Amino acid sequence: MRVLIHDAVEWHVHEVDAGKVPGSRSSRCLIFDSEGIVRRVWEYPSTWAELSDDALWGIIQQSSSNPSRPTSGSHPAVASATESAVRSRMLLSELAVAREANRALRDEQEALLKGCQQSREDMRVAVQSYAGVLKNIGVPPERAVLLIKSAMKVGIEATSSFDPDAERLFRDGVTWGIDAYFAA
Repeated sequence: MRVLIHDAVEWHVHEVDAGKVPGSRSSRCLIFDSEGIVRRVWEYPSTWAELSDDALWGIIQQSSSNPSRPTSGSHPAVASATESAVRSRMLLSELAVAREANRALRDEQEALLKGCQQSREDMRVAVQSYAGVLKNIGVPPERAVLLIKSAMKVGIEATSSFDPDAERLFRDGVTWGIDAYFAA
């Protein structure tokens, strides 16, 4: 191994056996590594260890600017990496579609919730108005409660065959009517 200083950066240079490296271009190569950077050179003189620092750095510059062979190929590792990249892109596309569908469903849910809240508010106003009319025309409280209950029952039955919240809505409606009757 040899230490090379270039532009105030310390590089460690050493020759390694590349016989088992996927896509290797020869049986040996030079490795240049510094903190966070590793570069491999395939073509270099056998006397590389005896070269000056400038001449050794020239080898890596020449290798970087003019690669003799592309790095991709048909080696199984390269093919596997390519397949993985294609699969990853496909999965990311599917994820984007799922996210968009989820966003659309969430928007639809919010719209339905707002619609339900508005319908409930409209119902409260209608019941209170009905209770006020009953009091204004002189209907006694007991009869007014029966009429409000009857109107609520008919209205709820007309809109749903079975709704678990219907009973709560019925109770709320009767309470709204009684409160409005005695407030009028």
